[in-house]
Amino acid sequence: MALPPQASSIVFLDLDGTILHKGERRDSKLRAIDYGVSQRSFIHQDAIALIVELLGVGVAVVIGTGRRYANFEPVARVVKHHLALLEHGGLIVDSMARPVAIDSQWSDHHWAALDRRSTGRASLWQLADDLETQGYAISREGRCVSIRVETKNQGVDVHNTAREIGLFISARGFRDTFETIINEDTVDVIPRTSGKLNAAKYVVSSLESVPKIHAVGDGENDLALLKFAQHRYCPATATQEVKDIVRANNGYVADSGGAKSAVQLLEEVLRRVR
Repeated sequence: MALPPQASSIVFLDLDGTILHKGERRDSKLRAIDYGVSQRSFIHQDAIALIVELLGVGVAVVIGTGRRYANFEPVARVVKHHLALLEHGGLIVDSMARPVAIDSQWSDHHWAALDRRSTGRASLWQLADDLETQGYAISREGRCVSIRVETKNQGVDVHNTAREIGLFISARGFRDTFETIINEDTVDVIPRTSGKLNAAKYVVSSLESVPKIHAVGDGENDLALLKFAQHRYCPATATQEVKDIVRANNGYVADSGGAKSAVQLLEEVLRRVR
């Protein structure tokens, strides 16, 4: 689904914790989305319908997530959208196209930047090997421009792990090349050229005119994009820093968390774009 070049508004939607939620199905209107191994999230059917309504009034809908494609593809089958910013903005994917289309120009942008600072792909995979040698559990998948360090079932604290890896990256001379982002039970190491904000700016630059920018998010990796947007939204379960930014800029904080909060957030987005 190509991005509408003359869209007057564009909304960037965070996925996990904002639109998708874990837990038990306690509402008949929740739709389950299975991904990975024995992993399941839920989305409210009214949220799905509201996203379709946004598309119907000409709003560009872009999903931003730390997920890799394998865990995003089941979501793409349920939630309509124009583009997806995967791996914290490292990959830009038109997952509605058949076959799925990856923005190679954006991906090449990361590798070119790594080439200027080190040895491109080799530096990324060498860093992954070095982290594995240090005893970290590394998840390796295709289509990746990031390193994922697993902490779940490893008996370690994700925040301590993020700090340790940050120091390790600095010691290897990659402080200006990579950064760490906590993503639930993982620590993701991404090129500094990626990130949701950089990817969002790249997407916006492809439009014929500058649209009104709406951002919906709940966590650390949404902060920069929320600051950049003109209209900001978050669930009640967002981090305090996110809620402070949203409230300080005439944004909208839902009065609850969970799947129903996604409905509240999308209703408010729809109200503001009309």
